[in-house]
Amino acid sequence: MAMGGFDRPNYSYDGARPPFCGTIVPIFGYDSHSALFTTWILPFWSETEQTLTQFTGKERDSESGLDYFGARYYGSALGRWTSPDSPFADQHLEDPQSWNLYSYVRNNPLQYLDPTGAATTPAKSWWVNVALWSDPNLRYTIRQSPNYSPAKFEENLHSGSYEPALLGASGEAAMIDAFQNGFAVGHHGGDIVAYAQPDVSNTDLMLHVVDAMGDQAGFTISNVVGSSGDAAGAGTFSGRGNDFYAEVKTLNPDSASWVNQQSLEKGATQIEKLGAAGKTGVLVTDRAAWATLDPKARAAIYARVQAAGGAVALSADLYKNAKKRADDLKKAAGGN
Repeated sequence: MAMGGFDRPNYSYDGARPPFCGTIVPIFGYDSHSALFTTWILPFWSETEQTLTQFTGKERDSESGLDYFGARYYGSALGRWTSPDSPFADQHLEDPQSWNLYSYVRNNPLQYLDPTGAATTPAKSWWVNVALWSDPNLRYTIRQSPNYSPAKFEENLHSGSYEPALLGASGEAAMIDAFQNGFAVGHHGGDIVAYAQPDVSNTDLMLHVVDAMGDQAGFTISNVVGSSGDAAGAGTFSGRGNDFYAEVKTLNPDSASWVNQQSLEKGATQIEKLGAAGKTGVLVTDRAAWATLDPKARAAIYARVQAAGGAVALSADLYKNAKKRADDLKKAAGGN
């Protein structure tokens, strides 16, 4: 027999004996669909109130069938939000899917989540949003980052302190420019596009660099470290296919060498994970920061990356350019 449209569950009440006339006792249980329900036992009748935890763990309204995310409702039967996203809150010129104000996570629920219905939290200040639009690629990497957001940038702006994530996003924005201007080219000079996405561990950002024409037999990357883990980075690396992944480490040359070494070792781990998945990874860092490492440490990191089928590439003044980019954004937003 069905109860409230679901199979009758096995449940128990909160007490040593059945309720007597005049009491109201809540009984909790799960039906055969693993949906949580609550039944209120009254003297002569009962009424079932169902609290259904459904799509991405959100509560489903039993009357409308819609899932409540906080900012708006989602219709799972339609695969669409019932109201539009806030204009210019999560839209990007380089991402056509983001302009559909009713789609859930840009129609890619296997890769993205939207826990509140508002996607990446936008900054509240109009001036901060205008400043972010002044540098589209930096705005893009900030919004794509799994550990940073425009709202976090705004919070840092008010507090006067800035997280390493801002510098990291600035470095990735700088490398998007570099890849699109000759740092990596197709064998036949194909057009290069770099997309920002969470890394293998979903803790930071990496770049997916693609030949937009899709007709190249391979690609070549310049400024690559040689077999000895040298500091010159004057070599090249050629890969098959029309794409690769770049793990960018924007490191301060003035930092202690062991700090930079630890960061690059983590980067090498990301390249190894990419290699295990059959993907080509390139570890990119500041040339001067790489030179501060002990030669044995450089050789060890290079060997790990090479064994994974990848390469270590050096970008001149990556840190300097990224810091200037971050500082310019802060000034444009009214910070110091």
